[in-house]
This record gives sequence, C-alpha cells and structure tokens, in this order.
Amino acid sequence: MSNLQEVINELVRSSIARKLYEGSPVDRAACFHEAGHALGVFACRASALRSVSVDYLGGGETDNHAPRPAGTPAEPREAVLERLRRDHPVELAAAIRRQCVAIFAGREADMRGEYRLPPSCSQSDRDEAAYLAEATVGLDEVDRFLAPLRVAAASLVTDGWPVICELASLLSDQRRLPGAFLEAWLSERVAARSLRDRYGEAAA
Repeated sequence: MSNLQEVINELVRSSIARKLYEGSPVDRAACFHEAGHALGVFACRASALRSVSVDYLGGGETDNHAPRPAGTPAEPREAVLERLRRDHPVELAAAIRRQCVAIFAGREADMRGEYRLPPSCSQSDRDEAAYLAEATVGLDEVDRFLAPLRVAAASLVTDGWPVICELASLLSDQRRLPGAFLEAWLSERVAARSLRDRYGEAAA
C-alpha cells in the first residue's frame, strides 16, 4: 500500500510541477525557439513539417525529416549526402540552404523573446547547420555558404515575429502540434503565406 501511495504522490507532484512550468519564461523561450524553426520550414519550403513539440525540461523538437520510403534499405546519412553531392549538387545545395535558414530561425527567435536563451542552447542547431554545409560544399566553404543564410533567417524572424508569437502561445498550450495541422494553420494566415512567397525561392 505504501508503494501505491508513493506512486500517487509522485504523479501529483509531477502534475503540479508541469502546471507551474507551463507558460513560465523558460517554457515560453522553448516555444519561441521551436515556432521560429517551424515558420522557417514553412516559409522556406523545406521538407514538410511532421510535428513540433516542447517538453517540460526546456527542450523541444521540430521534425521535418523526410521519412524513408517503405521497403527501401537503410543507408547512412553520410552516404546519402555524398551521393547527392556527387549526382545532384545543385538540388542538394538548394535543399540544404532552405534547411539551414529554418535551423538558424530558431536561434534568431531566441534573441527576440522576453526570456533570451543563451547561445549554448542552440549549439546543436549550429553544429547541424555546419555539418550539412560541409557535406554540401566542403569544409573550406562552410562559412561563406552559411553567412547569407544567417542573414536570411534574421530577416525572416523579424518579418514573421507576430506569427511566431501566436504559434508559440499555441504550442505552449498544446505541447505538440502535428505537421498537417501546422501546414493548415500557417497557410490560413496571410502574413505566413506572404513570407512563404518572399522567402521560399530566395532561400534556394
């Protein structure tokens, strides 16, 4: 009976902690970050959104990884990128530019919220962008490749800040938003569609 009581007490404590966390400055910052990524994916016409979510530890995830077609063999990521760079370099570079703008949009959103996350919170994003850039153009060209994409991400977040704020509030409340819902939600907003028209081709 004591074990059952401990389980119940822990569930109550967890529920209270979550309620206190939701809407806190840290939670809002994580939501702004993921909303920035989501708008970047949508506006730049990167791979379709699958989901956007935030947890109760200050983290989150924007998933727009294209699923592997059923029945196809697993292939290491490095091998895929190497093959695309060899056989389809122009198309690869365009796709990676779009993805990198979306990646950098998360950090740009960090810089504009009321609770600003430290740069260390976006280190994994910067590492991912650098990895994709190196796989696309080679190590010596990484900085030149990424510099205009950082500028584009900053401009996109500035122009799209009202949309990001609205989306962050929705994400804070719902915790997880499916990709199909996000595509529809963003498509319904004139401001988001205008950003897609402006940045969709420019990013590539």
